[in-house]
Amino acid sequence: MAIEIALIRPGPIQGGAVHPYIRRAMGREPVVYDHPDLEPILGRTLGVPLFQEQADGHGGRPRRLQPRRRRPAAPRDGLQARHRADREGQGQGSTPG
Repeated sequence: MAIEIALIRPGPIQGGAVHPYIRRAMGREPVVYDHPDLEPILGRTLGVPLFQEQADGHGGRPRRLQPRRRRPAAPRDGLQARHRADREGQGQGSTPG
């Protein structure tokens, strides 16, 4: 069912992936892979990339098998910098002790 839903999303439609998948599913076109290493990744979708995960290179592996991604650092805004400067005694309006 996930493949059927993916077929009606904008990416596969605009990327021209819908008709090749349908032709391959009906046996009117051979299933081919640009490289043998792509077969495990594109096998479920008959050699046609339909999911973002396939383009990411992990082929839709469950999350527990994917490498952990680092959380991006929060940007430092002016308020955080001012508080840090106040703690260091360099903030506005501070007087040397």
